[in-house]
Amino acid sequence: MKRVKKLGITPDQYIVLRWIHEFPEELVSQTKLAYLMCTDANNIAGVMKRMEILKLIERKVNPLDKRQKNIFPTHKGTRLFKRAKMIAEQLENEVLSCFSVEEKKHFISLLSQLSEVIDQEKCNS
Repeated sequence: MKRVKKLGITPDQYIVLRWIHEFPEELVSQTKLAYLMCTDANNIAGVMKRMEILKLIERKVNPLDKRQKNIFPTHKGTRLFKRAKMIAEQLENEVLSCFSVEEKKHFISLLSQLSEVIDQEKCNS
């Protein structure tokens, strides 16, 4: 996250940008972000406010549910996300360079399984 911070965004801001880019065809609300980031609505609202000031995101009221605000990246947010993603991928390649191709695939598979278990636990709590 130190490397991404050089772009002028915080780790939480990068994670928000990552999530809203991961669901491009789906509406991502502040509530969904709070769930995905394992935090509460107050924390998300603060992050959203700071990201709006930086012109990284736009919040729009959901036309089907006026209580919800959906989050969309701005051009600046998308540009920064792409740069940050390249930095993250470069770091991943550096960290995993000690593994063979097969070991890397196996390691990533194990991480995916672990992630699924954590997601299931999150849903059950």
